[in-house]
Amino acid sequence: MRIAILIATVTISGGCMVSQKTTEPLLIAKDTYTLNVVTPTYYSYSASQIRNAAMVAASEHCAKSGKVMLTRDIDSSGNNFSSRMSSNITFSCVDESDPEFQRQKLQPEPEAAKE
Repeated sequence: MRIAILIATVTISGGCMVSQKTTEPLLIAKDTYTLNVVTPTYYSYSASQIRNAAMVAASEHCAKSGKVMLTRDIDSSGNNFSSRMSSNITFSCVDESDPEFQRQKLQPEPEAAKE
């Protein structure tokens, strides 16, 4: 009986998601912000979950002012099995009619340009 309870406890707690920490958006230029989402250590999150959490937080921030989020840059780091996962997003809040929002450029920068 004790073994069955232990297995049930491990199974239930193993499936729980511990919430990530999201920083407040920081204004870094006119209508341009950055924010960071970090997971607790050793919890199972995928890079896409953390990236999506960052995009949702950025979109919610812009929606408060009646604008939409325009992604400037986004990156994720970490390994969900051994360290914290994090995602940093730089974004602008623009009007939905803004030409930049109509056709966003989401191509990654060439490695040579980053150095």
